[in-house]
Amino acid sequence: MSYIRTLRQLADHYGLGRVADVDMALWSAAHSQADLPAIAQLMYQDEYFQEIRLKNMFSGIRTLRARSAGRSLDERMLKEHLLVARAFLPHDHTLAALLCGRTFEALVEIMSSRWGVPHGVKKWNQSEFRNRLKKIGQLYEFTELGYFVKDLNRWWDWRNEAIHSDKRISRKNAEEFVSQVSELAKKLLLE
Repeated sequence: MSYIRTLRQLADHYGLGRVADVDMALWSAAHSQADLPAIAQLMYQDEYFQEIRLKNMFSGIRTLRARSAGRSLDERMLKEHLLVARAFLPHDHTLAALLCGRTFEALVEIMSSRWGVPHGVKKWNQSEFRNRLKKIGQLYEFTELGYFVKDLNRWWDWRNEAIHSDKRISRKNAEEFVSQVSELAKKLLLE
């Protein structure tokens, strides 16, 4: 049904009378070897077509969420955010790091809640947050995962580089950030 719905959206947008016309046009475009480079370029330049493609691609994440039954919604969302971050990494490392930064914040919340670390009066105040990271980093439960305070501080710095426009996270740091936070999430969520 989603394929038909997508075809109907394309038909409406491009003013084609029948859904079958869109289906035939897409099939022809995909199988026309001689014109493929020109057709592909036109499709990639078409913002509406790209939006539809991306929406369809991301709709598969709902399937992933449904298959993660037994986990809390927050845990499923973290898994999805990291999946999308890893997918974006080769194309847009800043966007990947932004998603990872949000995931890192959520993981800090999980650790704080799980291990009884209060977040202070102003939850996202830099100095209070650093203090909370320090408290988490000194806990036996955290060090048993193989990490230290310096890891938390590094991830917080990378999160800030990704989120704040006056800073720019490098591709190398974004790759390490996504990789390391993905590993932390696996350890935390499988615990």
